[in-house]
Amino acid sequence: MFESLTNSILFKPPPRTPLCKFREDSKNRLVRSVNADTIHIHLVCPWDNDTSITNYTGTENIILFFHGNNEDINLGRSYCQWLADETRMNVLTCDYPGYGFSTGEPSEEGMKSAACAMLDFTLSKLKHQMSEIFILGKSIGSAPAVTLASLPPCVDLGGIILVAPVASAIRCLSASSKLPNFILQAMDSWCLPNIDRIKYVSCPVQFVHGLQDNIVPCSNTHMLLDAMRFPPHTTPLFVEAGHNDIESKFQSLFITTIKKFLSTCAERHQSKSAYDDMQNASVQIIEY
Repeated sequence: MFESLTNSILFKPPPRTPLCKFREDSKNRLVRSVNADTIHIHLVCPWDNDTSITNYTGTENIILFFHGNNEDINLGRSYCQWLADETRMNVLTCDYPGYGFSTGEPSEEGMKSAACAMLDFTLSKLKHQMSEIFILGKSIGSAPAVTLASLPPCVDLGGIILVAPVASAIRCLSASSKLPNFILQAMDSWCLPNIDRIKYVSCPVQFVHGLQDNIVPCSNTHMLLDAMRFPPHTTPLFVEAGHNDIESKFQSLFITTIKKFLSTCAERHQSKSAYDDMQNASVQIIEY
């Protein structure tokens, strides 16, 4: 009962278009999640080139994009295309259960299962390595993003970008600032506990948040930074913007920050690979 009430308040999928049916094509697929929901995934390529899911030519890296609340694949097409064009990377996105053409009911668990289904598709069908995968989670999409990045198999993830991320559902409420910390910690686990999960994220993290955000206050990013066990490797970007206008107000700064982050992660991976090669060589010498 409590979970059902929380889900109905927290998750706000946009209205579905009446009589609109899903049409599978070269860049749209329906995949099955572990919860038996059918998840719509959509591939966006730089400058809308001819790469398709069935005849896939990968860019060097790929971005998995998790959209915010009251959004779906259809509403986010232009954003994903802009992201793909500017980074020159393929972007794969999905709709959570209850959003767009995905079946099921909106829930935190449903978001997690959709995220895992998209990651599995990226690894098994598109044949990307874990180090080639970058995750971008926006607003409520930070929940599946952080959940994925915190899983043990994702220790070699390329990196994660969090735009206006949620520390936990309770910490998004303005009244939460008046609650003692021990009460907040007890309530974090109720829904979207990024503040607990980010402790297990070891890949580089780029935070972006608007200082005027009155939906997810920027204090959420500060709390996530304080909760991390590993350094984020990059400087968080705070700008004079609200919740939904960071990219429009600071388009150049936003994309420059993302590109710099991707470049930093690539350099880090190359250094790590070189170190691993040296370690393997040392082991072989010792074994010999």
